[in-house]
Amino acid sequence: AFQRQCLGKMEDVSRSGRTVVFVSHNMPAITRLCSRAVLLSAGKIADDGPADSIVARYLASELGSATERTWSEADSPGNDDLRLRRVSVVDETGKVLESVDVRKPLGIRIEFDILARKHRFVPGITLTSDQGQLIFTAFDTNRMWREPQPPGRYVSTAWIPGQLLNEGTVSVSVALGTFSPGGKTVRQAHANDAVAFQVVDPGEGDTARGDFPGVWTAPVRPLLNWSITQS
Repeated sequence: AFQRQCLGKMEDVSRSGRTVVFVSHNMPAITRLCSRAVLLSAGKIADDGPADSIVARYLASELGSATERTWSEADSPGNDDLRLRRVSVVDETGKVLESVDVRKPLGIRIEFDILARKHRFVPGITLTSDQGQLIFTAFDTNRMWREPQPPGRYVSTAWIPGQLLNEGTVSVSVALGTFSPGGKTVRQAHANDAVAFQVVDPGEGDTARGDFPGVWTAPVRPLLNWSITQS
């Protein structure tokens, strides 16, 4: 309750035109309250700019991951039949994102090479919050994956709708697997925590948060339709 009161007060003060210096490891609070951020490293300024961009850089350095990851021929996950090449977090135009506006859709783009027409490979993703909570797991249900595909470069993109994920850091693990009888999945190529991205709420009151200033702990927070009657 005290934290909510403090965050609400700082937001009120900042809107009045006064300057507030906010020092924190709470990334959602920084992106919601601050238009500008300064990244410090060993007591020196490492970067200075828009809050969402600076937070994205901070998280990339802390997590050892970023919104795009590419593998070379030598270190690409997989085997003689399949190789994972690149994973990216993209917007609707295909541009790689630094951070994600909670209101807008995003894509998890998986690029891979099928080297032999042998198995029914199925792309899949698993999203995890910065608290270690499983958000969801999803597979590509396109009918083409019901049959072995010829060798070549393939790109499968999972589209996540806006107004679904909560603020904070989301880590994405990627797998290319085969289904065996009994429902068992055999991973032919996988990368745990392949990429990570920061979900940002711009604080304009048009998300599921509304005017609530406190911490939202659940990994998802969909914007629902509400009906109101008065008698």
